[in-house]
Amino acid sequence: MNVANVGDLSLGQWSAICRAWNKAHGESKAAPPSEAEFDVAVMRARGVA
Repeated sequence: MNVANVGDLSLGQWSAICRAWNKAHGESKAAPPSEAEFDVAVMRARGVA
């Protein structure tokens, strides 16, 4: 993310970073999304759905 000063982050941004880090590096591995869930997420990211 290349944040020069973590003090500049909002609490929401910091929480999101921590959640993503814990998800990527935690002991429990989340199941991957189904193809339908993935397609819905892609469409939402594109602003279609």
